[in-house]
Amino acid sequence: MRIRYNPDQAGLECVVGPLGAAVLEVLWDSDRSRMTNRQIQRELSRRGTKRSITTIGTTTRRLTAKKLLQESTPHGTLVYSPTLARNDLIDCVIERVMGSMIDSWSDRMETYLEGVSTAQRVQSVGGTF
Repeated sequence: MRIRYNPDQAGLECVVGPLGAAVLEVLWDSDRSRMTNRQIQRELSRRGTKRSITTIGTTTRRLTAKKLLQESTPHGTLVYSPTLARNDLIDCVIERVMGSMIDSWSDRMETYLEGVSTAQRVQSVGGTF
């Protein structure tokens, strides 16, 4: 799985952008195990996100290239399904981002995490930090 982390975005948008996150959410929330680009487009539109079918196709191809979607062609129709459950993807992102930060700045990360832990303990007893 190839990911780039953008700390200026929230949630899954930080690794797959707003439309990529919306596509994944549609697939995870669906009763179907697989969906076509047209089905994804309709569901996004129902949720208030209107995009052309070519834009949806580009997004599903990019998510497939990142190994976040799997494509198949049962009965000659191209369909997509997520390769990971929502929480498994989140765990993977956390592991990759935190692992990279620890590998790059282990001494600073330890100091930072100790400070966070201290601040949380102070707040839990009603104090300020």
